[in-house]
Amino acid sequence: MLARYTKSPNLKNFLYILLIISVGIFLLRSYKSKPVFSPPIHQTGVFQDPEQINLKIQPVLLSKYKYQNSNSFHQTSFQQNPAAQSAIHFTNKYSNLSFFTNSIQSFGTVNEKVKPTTQNNTITYKSIFPNTDLKYTVNPNQLLEEFIVYDKNTALKMIEISQTLDRSNIDSYQEMDNGSIKLFYQENLVATIPIPVMYELKDKAIKSYDLKYEVKELDKDTLSITKVINQEGQDWLNDKKRIYPIVIDLVIDNADNAASWISSDPISSVVSQETTIKQEGTGSIKIDTTAESTSTTDLMEYSSDSTAQTAYINESTSNTATATGGTITNVGGFRIHTFTSSGTFTPNGSMNNVEVLVVGGGGGGSSSPWGGGGGGAGGVLYKTNHSLSTATTVTVGAGGGAGATGAHSYFGSLQAFGGGKAGTSQTASTRNGGSGGGAGHMNPAGAASATTQTSNNGGTGYGRNGGASTYGGTYPCGSGGGATNAGSSGGTGGLGRAFSISGSSKYYAGGGGQSSSTGGATAGGTGGGGAGNSTGNGGNGTAYTGGGGGGSKGGTGGSGGKGVVIIRYPLSTSLPIGGTITTNGNYRIHKYTSASKDIFYNPNNSLNIEVLLIGGGGGGTGSPWGGGGGGAGGVLYKAVHAVGTGTTGVTVGIGGTQTLPGVHSYFGSLLAYGGGRANTNQTESVRNGGSGGGAGHMNPAGGVSASTQTSNNGGTGYGNGGGGSIYSGVIPCGSGGGAGGAGTTGGVGGAGRAFSITGSSIYYAGGGGQSTNSGGATAGGTGGGGTGNYSGNGGNGTANKGGGGGGSKGGSGGSGGSGVVIIRYLKPMLSYSESTIKTQGSYSLKGIATTASLNKTLTRTISPTLNLTSHNTINFDLRSSRTGSNIKIAIHDSGGTTTEITPNITSAGVFQSFDFDISGVSDSNKDNIDKIIITIVNASAVNTFYIDNITSVASSLNNTISLSKSATDLTGSAISFWIRSDTSGSFTRFQFGEIINSEQTYDFTINSANTWEQKTWDLSSIPAGDRNEVTEFAFKFTSDTSGAILYFDDIQVGAPPPTPTPTPVPLEILNGESNGANSCYLEESPHDDEIIIHWTDEATDEIGYEIERLDNSISWSTIDITSPNAESYADSSVVTGNNYRYRIRKRTDDSGTGEWCGTPQVSIKDGNFQMEGLQLEGIKLD
Repeated sequence: MLARYTKSPNLKNFLYILLIISVGIFLLRSYKSKPVFSPPIHQTGVFQDPEQINLKIQPVLLSKYKYQNSNSFHQTSFQQNPAAQSAIHFTNKYSNLSFFTNSIQSFGTVNEKVKPTTQNNTITYKSIFPNTDLKYTVNPNQLLEEFIVYDKNTALKMIEISQTLDRSNIDSYQEMDNGSIKLFYQENLVATIPIPVMYELKDKAIKSYDLKYEVKELDKDTLSITKVINQEGQDWLNDKKRIYPIVIDLVIDNADNAASWISSDPISSVVSQETTIKQEGTGSIKIDTTAESTSTTDLMEYSSDSTAQTAYINESTSNTATATGGTITNVGGFRIHTFTSSGTFTPNGSMNNVEVLVVGGGGGGSSSPWGGGGGGAGGVLYKTNHSLSTATTVTVGAGGGAGATGAHSYFGSLQAFGGGKAGTSQTASTRNGGSGGGAGHMNPAGAASATTQTSNNGGTGYGRNGGASTYGGTYPCGSGGGATNAGSSGGTGGLGRAFSISGSSKYYAGGGGQSSSTGGATAGGTGGGGAGNSTGNGGNGTAYTGGGGGGSKGGTGGSGGKGVVIIRYPLSTSLPIGGTITTNGNYRIHKYTSASKDIFYNPNNSLNIEVLLIGGGGGGTGSPWGGGGGGAGGVLYKAVHAVGTGTTGVTVGIGGTQTLPGVHSYFGSLLAYGGGRANTNQTESVRNGGSGGGAGHMNPAGGVSASTQTSNNGGTGYGNGGGGSIYSGVIPCGSGGGAGGAGTTGGVGGAGRAFSITGSSIYYAGGGGQSTNSGGATAGGTGGGGTGNYSGNGGNGTANKGGGGGGSKGGSGGSGGSGVVIIRYLKPMLSYSESTIKTQGSYSLKGIATTASLNKTLTRTISPTLNLTSHNTINFDLRSSRTGSNIKIAIHDSGGTTTEITPNITSAGVFQSFDFDISGVSDSNKDNIDKIIITIVNASAVNTFYIDNITSVASSLNNTISLSKSATDLTGSAISFWIRSDTSGSFTRFQFGEIINSEQTYDFTINSANTWEQKTWDLSSIPAGDRNEVTEFAFKFTSDTSGAILYFDDIQVGAPPPTPTPTPVPLEILNGESNGANSCYLEESPHDDEIIIHWTDEATDEIGYEIERLDNSISWSTIDITSPNAESYADSSVVTGNNYRYRIRKRTDDSGTGEWCGTPQVSIKDGNFQMEGLQLEGIKLD
């Protein structure tokens, strides 16, 4: 399809646009080999005369085409039936195009029996449609297609004419105000299209333009063109004065001579047809050039670091493959697809690092007059590095009804099982599921069920058992299992599991609560578990969490919650994402604080990070006689940890509740253990943890616990044991251990340990304080340890510090604080405002590239965008602390094109100026510059650099005005042409070649403004093999044109000018010696900028020949003494408008001289020599 429409109210003349391609392109493209078409017999000039082109259409013996015109420029072929596929075919060395008229039209059906007739350059399909001829005429510069309609009735039916055609080599067009259309290929004008017309055959002056085209794309290479005659056109056809036959004229026309010459930059150097200022014939080619001018791109005038860093940001992002399906949200650099019902996830490319959470439907709770069990939560499957490239089916499992199993959920082959139902079957396996369902009221008591959830297809499965029932006491039933904790007899539903895949931490898959016979009901597990009910229906599991339904006494069991499928993937491919991101100094920090599963995504090949992991703190314990403090979460610290491209799983451990240990924290394989719980168990090891939990009140006294924290995977672990208790005195308990110190008997919690990874020193992992029986309570350890309480609940450990919970006398022990995962790394690149080191203005841009900066960028988004049309060069100043090619500077166009340079710094610590040549970039790829991008391509050492004074230069410099044509033999030839300019000077070159137009070059000087001058280029010094198949010609501007307007005309090729006949003119013998220089004469140089003197060497003893020149008949002066045996000398110091005369004599080694040999006087005027009244001109070659 056409890539750009500069004006597009309609597509009128589109047929012409497509057909003219084959006519125009062969004039504009070149080829090395000789043409396959027969060239005309007579071919003398660069411009071939139209009458010399063979235009006759003749029968041919081809399988498909029966008639053809073939000439040196193009070939047109015709089938027997103009309605057959590809009936009319155009071809040349570089284009291929065909079209046909549809066989069924509004005015009739094609007559396939018609045989065309040819006459010279025309082919006519007589009566191809009712009362209608179809005629084609091949002209030198156009193909004319005519529908000739013979009666009014047929014409009035001809509301539409449909044709089908393909097209190529045209990517944009512009409709002009006069109704014509200009066609472009890669911003170069290739043709001009006139407007369509209807006219009377006998009087073409009687015409109508009331018709248009409607265009439909059948595919990328084919168009259906329907020509529509509007009401005004129909009225014209129906006019009583209309004389039939009439013609509907479809012109295929090139853009005359000027369109054959193509400007490499049609904005800076504009080519047009000139009809008034010409040397001969009907016109000349005019070129409007552009004088050199400089514009600002970015002077780097940023007055503060903040403004510099706002302008040039080091966190540029770009989209990777994305997808459709589900409900889509973007959070924190990630795209999230949430499926709450079945559907399809469809990527638009290959995707890696896809995070997937699949939760099955929850199982339903049971009921009876004596109580009911809780439904098991749906199974959970979680995968952090899933890859896919094709559409994936998503199935979201429904929750089970009362006493029914939940349905499975799927993401492709990844499967999360439905939750187990609660029930009264003695066969426990009937209650198995993603998490097992609870046992109902039964005699004998029901056993616990099992989980069926597995890890599958690379994903990790989560599910726990359902609880058993008890036949006795309050006759409790079993609660449903959750993704983290199992159900229990008479307990709350099993705890679900938290994930941050939705953009925030959320629990899924909590088990359903139960209802006992006489002991009441319990709550559902965190994560959507339905509550049990002892007086009515059980609570339903929360939709889209997979929570199990609650059990019921006397009512109906609750339904399980519907499952969910969530997909998350990164949108950023520049800097890592995940967690809460902040910066501090030269560092970028990711902090994970939600006690859930999350990911860290790194788009780089390798990144060295600093990592701190803190496990969840252990819970304290309480009793009427005192309680021990919980152990702090374990600490793992690694100063340098390498992560590759992709996703790393992150888990932040939750703190343990009373008497429960904390949960581990992870970064990939790096592990920080959860803190040990405080309790009254005489087995000390049950209190072990990241740091050990303290011993509670017990008799005999409790011993000390140990730390389980290890140094793992290259990280250093920190943790200490918890304190023991004493059964005497005030009967103190043990405080929890901390990362920096052990817990003690009756003392404060163990001290934590300080780290500065966030930019300031913060203590983490302090142990929980304890409470004695009669001696009060103690504080928690520095680093978030919970305080012991002598008269109430123990204090909780501080969240995200992993502190242990405080012990309690008379209350409950405090919960441990949640852990934390913190990641820090050097920013890849920094930018600053610099006021001292600069080349202009008040500031430059300073950049610091660290060793982590490889392939990192500083990107300035430009608004409004810059239009660098006609600009050839971008200039900038660069200084660097490193030598070499370490930094790349690029401009980016909104169309997607990036143009770049990697400058080479030869001296460190000094500014160098660079010229960034963009003359070869098409204007369409630099007319909407929206970004300047600085990229580090070598980061083997820290590099401090400065950039200043980015400017761009527009001019016609290096622009070419080129012509491509069929191979031309210039053997033994010269080229002459006429040139005129409103500015004199040496800024233009003529050139040609067999493959490219710069193979052979001829620099010339325009001597006088506003005057036609003929230049002749003698080609005899160029090897014949380099000019016998010339296809490319061009004028090139080699220096600033100062905005000159040039014209060229009448380019001729032929034989070179003959060597002038020697004209010896002897002078008087001045010293009487002989055997000197004789037969002196002058030769006109082909370049008209030098005089060549010839003589005959008749001396045998000379050391050289002395040459004197008489300027304007004033005085003789020596201009050179040649080497021995010389016979010619070229004087290039002559100036137009002066008269010169020369004389030559020999010089001997004894200072002797020979006789003078003199030449006639020569006057240099307008490039012609006047030798003593005889004018010698360059020979014009017709």
